[in-house]
Amino acid sequence: MKIEVREISATDIAWDQLIACSRQNCLFASHRFLDVWAGEDPSWHLLKLGCYDESDRLVCGQAIIHRKLMGVRVQNTLSIFYAGTPILAGDIPDNSPQQYEILSTLARASRKLFPFLRIEFHPNLTDARAYLDNGWDAAPQYTHTWDLHDLNAVLKGMHRKQTYVRKAQDMFDFSVEYGDDIINQFVHLYAETMEKFGWQPPASWKEAFKRKCKWLESQDLLRPFTCRTKTGELVGIALYILSRESRVAYFWLVGYDHERNSKEFPPAIHYFAAQTLAGEFDMIDFGEGGNSSLFAFKDSLGTDSLPFWVLKTGGITAWVNVYLFLRKVRQALIRFLP
Repeated sequence: MKIEVREISATDIAWDQLIACSRQNCLFASHRFLDVWAGEDPSWHLLKLGCYDESDRLVCGQAIIHRKLMGVRVQNTLSIFYAGTPILAGDIPDNSPQQYEILSTLARASRKLFPFLRIEFHPNLTDARAYLDNGWDAAPQYTHTWDLHDLNAVLKGMHRKQTYVRKAQDMFDFSVEYGDDIINQFVHLYAETMEKFGWQPPASWKEAFKRKCKWLESQDLLRPFTCRTKTGELVGIALYILSRESRVAYFWLVGYDHERNSKEFPPAIHYFAAQTLAGEFDMIDFGEGGNSSLFAFKDSLGTDSLPFWVLKTGGITAWVNVYLFLRKVRQALIRFLP
């Protein structure tokens, strides 16, 4: 099987046709989502690579958002799920020789274009041998999921947090609320939450985030779940991104009033989300546990652990040295520009 890798033009409808038939189909791989995310910053670029077979049929694709530094492509790290995953045509059998050949060719071609890459396989891409055999490093990570077909099982799986959920249902009012005011309040609460982790979002991040939320709302892709006291005071907000293509709702971000220190709010807001989303979606994907406390919290919700591969090109130390050198050169040149 001979495979050719080349860039897919921005107007090529073959990309969305590929996504539509792929088992890796999800919102984050769609043309409309990628264009908005990449277009948020004029220094960002969207590269879409396509793998074509002997009959010039697109059998696999990969999208990578990046910057250019002194002519060198530098991948951007984005807060989206399974960033950079290969998207295979639906008729390519899982873990087959055809899949191996396609992914091997893509692994070689993509690393020639970037000095360093980090990609996340979609969970249903379980065979990483094509990348390992071409010099990539691979490590398993685990995302946390709820199956929404049986909400009683979800609640029972939360064990002692069932008590928190039932108590919260008596204490608070839960709802879905939209609009600029809700997003502005979320940004305030999120900044308060992130202070616990030693990070404060700058003004540029806040404005870009608000624009993204406004677009997601306009496309009915964002579901803001709110929790208020019985007197109407806001306790917290959880944001979910909806991938109707794959019938998966992705938990994105949460912000809440830390002065209340409510143990009941976190599990209860997610269970309310599950109740609201069930029927339209098959699963909630909570993402991986970025640190030990987040992993422990998501595990305490009685979630199922779903493995996925994280793959990186080798030679990161050499690349960091090159990157720092180029950045110094760029900064030096800027000082002499009028």
